[in-house]
Amino acid sequence: MALDGTSDSRVAIVTGAGSGIGAAIVDRLSSNGWEIVAVDLTFPTTASQSPRAKRFTGDITKDSTIEEVLDEARKLGTVRGLVNAAGVREYREFSSVDRDFLQKHLEVNVIAPYQWIKRLAGEWIERNVKGSVVNVTSVMADRVVLRNSAYCLSKAALASLTKSAALEFSSAGIRVNSVAPGPTDTPMLATLGEQALAEIADRLPMRRLGQPEEVSEAVAFLLESADFTTGSTIYVDGGYLVS
Repeated sequence: MALDGTSDSRVAIVTGAGSGIGAAIVDRLSSNGWEIVAVDLTFPTTASQSPRAKRFTGDITKDSTIEEVLDEARKLGTVRGLVNAAGVREYREFSSVDRDFLQKHLEVNVIAPYQWIKRLAGEWIERNVKGSVVNVTSVMADRVVLRNSAYCLSKAALASLTKSAALEFSSAGIRVNSVAPGPTDTPMLATLGEQALAEIADRLPMRRLGQPEEVSEAVAFLLESADFTTGSTIYVDGGYLVS
């Protein structure tokens, strides 16, 4: 079955769409005229309420979820975008990381995006659709911090995957880029507590945390407008990497 639906609407699939950066991406793309299939394990009250977003509750690491989401997306129009925004981050000392803990980070942060890209790119090539992928990586792919080894290595792997997929599919007109947020005001970061967040913000050159909406702007640019850009990363980090 083709990625072309019953209308000419452009459709994007956004994983990790229930909260934080993913929810902001859904709002941004919706306001830009996209129809969205928003995918996550849960959708709290803070999730996007856009009428253009169709919610799908499921596990992104399962091949069955990919197929079911594609079936829903095809009903809305032509799937032209994929945003891999889902991620997991848990803090643990290096010496305490076991195989299961590491595997959890790799499954969600690397292997799942790989499978989503592979599945969509295959159909895009078959149907001659010039699709666009944006992976949400992290500045932690470039600068590691304590008690984050599993998260940092998984995001570094996702950054490498972005480049590999860009090289692999560029001749078919498929672009693959990434956005690397710095410390951003999201539920994931909020687990550190208010004092820790204030200290992090004070260390940034711009003296504040980023907002999910600011990350979503970069995602929208790469997804929609950067026609000659692939294999690249936009850092939305308040100067974190230059400090």
